Formats: sequence, C-alpha cells, structure tokens
Amino acid sequence: MKLSTRSQANTGSNLTNHTRQLAKLALPLTAGMLAPLLIGIADVLLVGHVSDAALPAVAFGITLYMFAVTSSQAIAITHQVVVLRPLGDDNRLLASYLLWRSLGIVLITSLTWVALILAFASPLAELMLSSPASKAEAVAWISVRAWGLPAVSVAMVLSVHLQASLKPIYSVVNSITSNTLNVVASAFLIYGFGMLPALGVQGSAYGSILAEAFSVTFMVITYAFLRPISSPGSCWRNVIRNDLPRDYRPILISEFGNVISLNTSEVAFVAILAVVGDAALGAGQVAITVMDVLTALAIAGATAFQILEGRDGGPGTSLFSWRPHVLILVIFILLGALLGTFTQTVASWFTDGSLASLTASGLVLVAVSSPLIWLSAQSAAYLRAWRRSRTVLVATTLAAWAVQVPLAFLLGIVLDLGLTGALIAYVGYHLVRVLIQGLAISRLVRVTAEAGNP
Repeated sequence: MKLSTRSQANTGSNLTNHTRQLAKLALPLTAGMLAPLLIGIADVLLVGHVSDAALPAVAFGITLYMFAVTSSQAIAITHQVVVLRPLGDDNRLLASYLLWRSLGIVLITSLTWVALILAFASPLAELMLSSPASKAEAVAWISVRAWGLPAVSVAMVLSVHLQASLKPIYSVVNSITSNTLNVVASAFLIYGFGMLPALGVQGSAYGSILAEAFSVTFMVITYAFLRPISSPGSCWRNVIRNDLPRDYRPILISEFGNVISLNTSEVAFVAILAVVGDAALGAGQVAITVMDVLTALAIAGATAFQILEGRDGGPGTSLFSWRPHVLILVIFILLGALLGTFTQTVASWFTDGSLASLTASGLVLVAVSSPLIWLSAQSAAYLRAWRRSRTVLVATTLAAWAVQVPLAFLLGIVLDLGLTGALIAYVGYHLVRVLIQGLAISRLVRVTAEAGNP
C-alpha cells in the first residue's frame, strides 16, 4: 500500500526521532565501554616496556582474571536483557528485586574466584609459561589483581542497571574517572615517582585496585543520590518467585553458558599461544587488546540497538532503517584500513625490538577482522533483544570450539604458522558467528512476517 504524503512525513519524523534516541544512547555507552579498554591499552603500553618477561606475564594474568569475571558478566548481561524498559512505578519493585539478587550472587562468586586464583595461580603459571621470570611476574601480578574482583563485579551490575534504565551517563562518568585514575596510578607505581617506589609489573595491579575501589564507591554514592531502586526489605516483602519474568532463568542459563564458552575458549587460545612461545603470547596480548577496543566499540553501538529494539518487544515491531547499520559498518571498515596501514607504528607503541615485528604481523589480521567484529556484535544484540540468548550461545560455542580453537591449534602449532595462524582462527570465529546469527535472524523475521506481524 502506498503511503500518503502525511504518512511518509510521519514515518520520516519517527525515523529521525529513532535515530536521535539511538545516538543519545549509543554515544554514552561507547564512551563508557571504551574508557576501560583504553586504560587497558595504557596498562599494556606501560608494562610492555618494563622487560621482556612483563608482557607475557600480564597476558597470562589478564586471561585468568577475565575468566574469573565470567559469572559476573553473565549475571550483568542477563540483568540488562531482562530490565530493558525504563524503570517506572509499575516495575520498579521487580527491577530492584532482580538487582539485589544479582548483587548478592556476584559478591559470593567473586570472593570464591579470589580464593581459587590465589590457590592455583602458581601451578597454572608453571604450566602455561616457559620463562622463570615471566612465571614469577605473572603470579605477582594476578595475586594482587584478584582482590579487585568483588569491586569490579558489583560496579558491573550497577552500571548495566543504569544503562537498562536509559541513564548511562552516570556509568560513563564513573568509567572515565576511575580509569583515568587507573592509568595515572599505574604509571606512578610501575616506574616510581617521588617517594613512591618502582614496583614494576605489580604496580599495574595496585593501580587497578585503587581505581576499582573508587569505581564501586562512586556507583554506591550515585545510587544513594538517585534512589532508582527500592530497599531490599521492600523487594522481598512484595515480590515473590512467581513474579520473575518467565524467561529470566533461561536467559541467565544461556548467557552464563555463552560467557563460559567464550572465556574458556580464550583460555585455550592463550594456552596455544603459550605453546608457540612467550614471544607469541606477548605479541598476541597486544593484538587481543587492540581487538578488544574494536569489540567494545561494536558492543556499545549494538547494545544501543538492543535496548531500543528490546523495548519495542520483538522482530518487526520497531522502526528499522539500514542507514545506521551501513554507516557503522563503513566506519569499521575504515578503522580496519587505518590500523592495517599503521601496524608497525602501533606495534612500536607497545613493545620494542623483534617482538614489535611479530606484533605488527598480528595486528594486520586484527585489521582484517574489523568489519566482522561489528556484524558479530550487532547480530547478537538483535537476538538478545528478541529474547533469543540461546541462539547466541549456540553460535558462540560452535564458532569458538568447532572453529577457533581447533583451527588455532592446527595452523599455529601443527602447521607451525605461530601467531599468524592463531589469529587467522580468530577471524574464522567471527565469520562463523556472523553466518549462524545472520541465518537465525533471517529465519526469525520470516517466521514472524508469516505469522502476520510484519
């Protein structure tokens, strides 16, 4: 049916409003997600010039630390998916109830992880690292860094709650401030300043601990000021088990499985790099750090689409335009081209000598995967918005364990392609994930349209 001039004008106006909402939500999310990643890069930049043993040590420590954050990530993502709508009077009690439950769970799990890391850091370092100096540095770094897990976990859940309630600016301010403190404190503690001793690699861990303590304090004060939630007593008196959304537990299980699958595959990937050698492990950490920044950009934009789409309720029910998707895809292609052009320069920022050359070759493959990273994040966001977390779990698990890990082992170790072969497997992971998730979205939209909800 042909639209009248007035209908066309209304549609154009709605699309413009939708685009404004998207930009208003996406820009703060981007700033908030980029801040910790940029600080992570700063940490790697600082540590990479301490010694040859430092970069592989931190690569091991970061991998172990990120695996420990698995449970908190899963709970935070589930909370964000379920509490997508603005928190009005009708669902404030339920949203508050879910938040208090989430905070209790992440506190218990994060403290458990602290104990496990302190117990097993040394034997794992012996297993994965070859240099005695790297082993010692790795255990020293992670033994300090592990104590920040409870603060990170609590701040993560509080932050996504504010994002889901369309108030991301507070989490952005917190992220930028705390992570600026992180890099400044780390620089002073790594190299020494005035009366502060030079702590080397451990200085980076202590700087992160200070920043994480500030972060959780800032978030608690913000919640005390805004009062966006009800008290625990009120929640437990007025909300019973049956009031939970029916899909809360299935989503939690799927998202937990998704993060477990992703993080365990990362551990396997790092183990493969460790077999190749400490140099490959150090150069690989730089490549993964840069890839994480691109991934954070992609997830920020995709999360904005996810929140707006999730509020509308399902496929085909919101205004849709290809323009912002194509524009962001072009931006990621340009980012990849820019990185591919200046790989040697970027590599020299992180490390010196022969390791810089190896790092540069790895960054070329990161550049190639740039558009795939966006498509991977965007397709996952739409499936989450439509309560299809299980499909994301299937796509992630198949891409990681049927493609990335076996291919990294084959190319990196069996065929002796080293870091290059392992990162080719990373590109394969994103490609397979995009294909599976794209097919799922296509089928879902088609079935919805056939059911009479175009």
